[in-house]
Parts: sequence; structure tokens; C-alpha cells
Amino acid sequence: MLNGEIHLFKSDPPVKYLIIQLTFTDGTGMALTDFRGLAKASLNPKDDGVVDATDIDFDLLKGIISNKRASIKNILLDQKLIGGIGNAYADEILWEAGLSPFSSAMMIPDKKIKDLVKSIKYVLKHAEQQILKSNPDIISGEIRDFLRIHTSKKTHSPSGVPIEIKKTGARKTYYTAEQELFT
Repeated sequence: MLNGEIHLFKSDPPVKYLIIQLTFTDGTGMALTDFRGLAKASLNPKDDGVVDATDIDFDLLKGIISNKRASIKNILLDQKLIGGIGNAYADEILWEAGLSPFSSAMMIPDKKIKDLVKSIKYVLKHAEQQILKSNPDIISGEIRDFLRIHTSKKTHSPSGVPIEIKKTGARKTYYTAEQELFT
């Protein structure tokens, strides 16, 4: 969601921050815009070999993190390693797995890697279901009302533990003391 928005239009495409537009014979169309100018569109892109987060399994994740000293949150956010997890969902996934976002990836034991794989699949599927339930026609924008940790609207996790926020650069990490740290 950091780069670009998709807009459907009936006659006039958006003109501000336009990256690409497709106009059909009836005058309707679809446009990609990005006020930062970072979004990229490509026709028939080559497979970059990056595993999609929804396809991750234990062996793939273990292979990705086994020699990485970086924090597990940074690994989850690295789109060159795992595709499709953004900042808010990384926090949700790590909370669901009971894993501190500050854990060194290579120090996470196999049991927690298995928990993390289950958590990735559950959180992303749950998010998809919640978004489709509340806004079945959405094509652009963010729906976050269902998030349990990564939200400024809540002060405590569903289990009653205070939510802490750590800001690193422009990114905020939402977490609780109930998440296990591996260093």
C-alpha cells in the first residue's frame, strides 16, 4: 500500500500522479496512480523467484531465515525474500505467533518457525476474509478495523497486555511483552 492506488473510472481518468491507464472501448478504464512516483506497472513480468507469503511453508521459511542476523520483522518485510507482507500485517503475524519482532531471525527455534508459518497463513487469510466481508468491491484503499495489535485505536492486546509502540525511522512497530524474544 505504500506505492500506488488503482482507480476504476467511467469516463475521465484521474490525472494527478498517473503512472499508467487502461481505457476500454466503452470509455471506462483502470488507472494506477502514485503520489510518490514509486509504483511500477509491467505487462507479463518475469518471475522474480520470490515466494509469495501465502505460499510459504516451514522448509522455505527456515531456508530464508537460517543464516540471517536481521530481526524477523525486517525479514518478513523484505519483498526480495518474501512477497506480500507489509508493516501492519508483519506486526499482526508476529503477535499471533507469539514472537517478538526484534528476535534475530537465525535464533528462532523450529517450533516457533512452525508457529510463524501458521500465523502468516492465518493472518493473511483472515484479513482477506474481513476485507471482502466489509467491502467486497474494494479495489483501492486500506481496511484495518479488524487489526488486533497494529492500531492506534487500541491500548491492549486481545489477551489484555498493553500494546507498546517503537518508532524506527518512519515505521512503527506495535508489539506486546507477551511475544517471546530470541537473540
